[in-house]
Amino acid sequence: MSDVNKQLSRHFTELFTTGDPDRADEVLSRDVVFHGPTGIGDLRGLAEMKRLVAAYHAAFPDARSTVEDQVAEGRKVVTRWRARGTHRGDFAGVAPTGREIDMQGITIEQIEDGKITEVWVARDDLGLLRQLGALPEAGTAES
Repeated sequence: MSDVNKQLSRHFTELFTTGDPDRADEVLSRDVVFHGPTGIGDLRGLAEMKRLVAAYHAAFPDARSTVEDQVAEGRKVVTRWRARGTHRGDFAGVAPTGREIDMQGITIEQIEDGKITEVWVARDDLGLLRQLGALPEAGTAES
């Protein structure tokens, strides 16, 4: 079962590369709960998740999300992932910059009956905002 759950988690990570709403229907339960980073908060339901994926894909249309490592036990999968892309659309209130991003994060997915029912995500938002130029680089002071 662990390998099947890991594969389902990989398909979830791929959503952020493809932006494919049909793939969301395949991997996420109708009542999925997404516990996102501070700026996103909790999202509830498949429709909200599809909007999140679409917004991310609009902001980074060439994004490539890859699985770096996974651990599965029972109905949970922990995935360490990496996302790279170009900032071409609004993201978290930051207008498109054309800058390349390279972000890492971790998700924990709860799986029931072959679908992801709950997701917890932790990602390097501070590093991402610095890459977008929305925050100064570490160790520099703004004038």
